[in-house]
Amino acid sequence: GGMSASRAEAFVNIKELKENTEEIVRLKIISTETKHHEGLNFTLSEARVLKVINGNDIAEGDTIKLIQTGAIIDGIENSIFGDPIYRVDDEMILFLKKSKSSFAENVYRSIGISDGRFDIIDSKVVARGLGYSESEGSDFEEMSFDDINELRLTVGEFEERIR
Repeated sequence: GGMSASRAEAFVNIKELKENTEEIVRLKIISTETKHHEGLNFTLSEARVLKVINGNDIAEGDTIKLIQTGAIIDGIENSIFGDPIYRVDDEMILFLKKSKSSFAENVYRSIGISDGRFDIIDSKVVARGLGYSESEGSDFEEMSFDDINELRLTVGEFEERIR
C-alpha cells in the first residue's frame, strides 16, 4: 500500500538538499524493527556507515538509527510513496537530519522523505526523489532527480559530484 505524506518539506535538486542536510552518508541497513506509536506504524532501522561524504556528527563505521513512516507487516508493505521501507542489506546514500521522534532517541531520517534518498542498485545510484523540477542548464547540483537517473552514475562518480 502507499501513503502520501503531506510534504512539509520538499527539495528538487542536490543544491537544495545540501543546503538543508546535516549529514550525507553512504550506509548499509543491518536491522529493522517495527514500532507502533499513536496509531501509526514506523520502522526503526539500524545502519552501518560505510562512508561519510559530508558531516560532523557521524563517523565511518558508526551504527546509526533511521526512522521511516510505515512498516512491513505480515509481508505487506505500507510506506510513503518513493520511500520504500528499508530492508536488511540495502545500501544507499542519504541526506540526513536528526529526527525529533518521541519514542526513539538519537535517530535520523532522510530529508524531504524520498528527495534525500539515493539507492545503490547494481553499483549505480538511483535517485528516489520526484523529478518535478525542470533542470536549468547542465550544472549537476541543479539537475532534476530524473535527469540524474539518466546519467546512471556509479557510487564513486555520484559521491564526487555531491561533495
